[in-house]
Amino acid sequence: MCSNLNEAVPDVTYTSLTEVWASTEYVRLASCTASYEGPGPFEPTEDEAKIISIAEPGISPSDGLETYLTALALCTRVSDEAASGLFGRNSRQMLLAASELCPRAPQGKIIGLWASGERAADGEYAVEDGGLVPGKFHLRKTPPDGCTWSVAGSDGSQKAAGGAAEGQSGIVLEEKDVLTSDKCGIWEKME
Repeated sequence: MCSNLNEAVPDVTYTSLTEVWASTEYVRLASCTASYEGPGPFEPTEDEAKIISIAEPGISPSDGLETYLTALALCTRVSDEAASGLFGRNSRQMLLAASELCPRAPQGKIIGLWASGERAADGEYAVEDGGLVPGKFHLRKTPPDGCTWSVAGSDGSQKAAGGAAEGQSGIVLEEKDVLTSDKCGIWEKME
């Protein structure tokens, strides 16, 4: 089941990722949820078990239905507006699982950037293993009014702060820094 960014448009049900990707509405999707409709209890295939183990190491694959469905839902194509909230609220492990599940999806590369720590949404992100990678980041789009961000060093002291203009120019994040962003949108590592 997929919902549209325009709340006046009714939800749509698709039966496969291929249907979602082929839809003319895919760039207007806010989010999708996946469900299991199979015989008896969920028994994952070897490939499904692999995705579950990436997303949630240590969980028994037979207990990983919800985990697998979450990774599957991340493989649907959503708008940039929705991606910030959708990818930003999921763990890097879950994003890695989705990236492994659908590398050739229309937004497979984008999922890979979030999974690798090269993209971030509003919130607080540490530059460390499992978080953002060190490097120069900038805002992908001009944010709305009220964008504020700051970078704290490993000792907690503020290293830099600013708004939209400085964010679009780029900021340098070093190992152990913490980026805090509010109303700025998507940060992306610059090549």
